[in-house]
Amino acid sequence: MPEPTKRSELLSAIDSLLESASPLPVPTERRRLREAHGFTQEQLARALRVRRPTVSAWESGKAEPRQPEREAYGRLLGRLAELHSAAPATPERRREDAAASVAQESSPGRTVTPTAYERMFTTLRHSAWRLESRSRYAWHERRPEYRAFADGRHVDWDVQSEWCRNRRAQTALGKRFERVRVIDDPYTECQLYLLLQNSPRNAVAGEDVRFLTRAEADELELPREDFWIFDARTVARLRFDDRDETDGIELITDPAEVLRYAQVREAAWHRAVSQERMADTLGV
Repeated sequence: MPEPTKRSELLSAIDSLLESASPLPVPTERRRLREAHGFTQEQLARALRVRRPTVSAWESGKAEPRQPEREAYGRLLGRLAELHSAAPATPERRREDAAASVAQESSPGRTVTPTAYERMFTTLRHSAWRLESRSRYAWHERRPEYRAFADGRHVDWDVQSEWCRNRRAQTALGKRFERVRVIDDPYTECQLYLLLQNSPRNAVAGEDVRFLTRAEADELELPREDFWIFDARTVARLRFDDRDETDGIELITDPAEVLRYAQVREAAWHRAVSQERMADTLGV
């Protein structure tokens, strides 16, 4: 190969390599710039000839754009950055950045660490919804309140506990915490405890707790799983071992899977009833 031709090809290869790895702002900044200029994800998707979920994935850090879209996207973001300099971080932005760090702490197997999982209850933006479908939870049965209930003694809840105070602080910000608990027929002692004692405590802390019978849950074809849905975008599915102990928390962010769980939520929430009504139904 003649030397000038080889040189030209090598330089072109280097240019292509640099272009393919052209730096882009971090995902949260991409979203900030778009919103600062009043663009919607749909408008951006049409301009770049991609689907709206693709733009959403770029802004959440779940995916990175490839050429030729990457070059066009980078040019747009560069122009927007000139027009809209970064403002001091708002509390909402700090929550979003913290939420992104939660995802980064997940292992390749999508198992979230307990610390990151607990932080999700403060970094959420709007809502957290829970389905509890198990007949027994070992951690509840270790609580002194459960032992008092099982022995027929008065249950004295500490409504000033850290958990209660944190829930009240989050609900005061306008966030919603909701649960649906499934009750077997015949119900277990643990389920009766959750119905009569634990749920009123949750309500005092600001949660909306409702109930379904197992027959209703099966009629609705609800999965026999335990999970939280955060902001209709992330699912934290709890795994249990054969001793009813928690055996890990799996983080699910695939939009199709999250949608499936959101459909479960809609079906369950529509049919679920209050604690008082379920107690009347069971005659307890």
